[in-house]
Amino acid sequence: MSTDHADTRLGHEDDGGRLFWVCAVVGLGVIGFGLAGLLNARLIGSIASWATYLVGGLLVHDAVLAPIVVAISVVLIYLVPSRIRPAVQGTLVVAGSVALVAIPVVGGWGRKPDNPTLLPRDYGLGLAIAIAIILAAGAIAAARAARRPPPRRPPERPRGW
Repeated sequence: MSTDHADTRLGHEDDGGRLFWVCAVVGLGVIGFGLAGLLNARLIGSIASWATYLVGGLLVHDAVLAPIVVAISVVLIYLVPSRIRPAVQGTLVVAGSVALVAIPVVGGWGRKPDNPTLLPRDYGLGLAIAIAIILAAGAIAAARAARRPPPRRPPERPRGW
């Protein structure tokens, strides 16, 4: 059975093609703008710094973050009912991403004693508030998913068809 037939049978129109290409063109434009800015950098040191940051980020992602996400997802299969699992997984991905982005400011990296205007706020409190909002939204999504009736299964075909 082709995917076109399955999508039509489920009542989904295939209008995502145009949206995909519009987003692809916009994304390529943004990538091109970034690469042009990188290549127009006057100092070769900035390119080396960028490359170090990129390679380091890829290594940390592939060696540390991806295995952690996979391990947590496997554990969730056994602990969380399948109806609310997408809401729980989405909540954890968003909360984890926000926490990772906030690590430098919560840790005060870049703060200088002689310049109190650098990192002047209580970023730990801000992170806690953001995580609380994300968890509340995830709890609402999970509650809505739990109340939703289970999906209807298509009738089984007789054997031999």
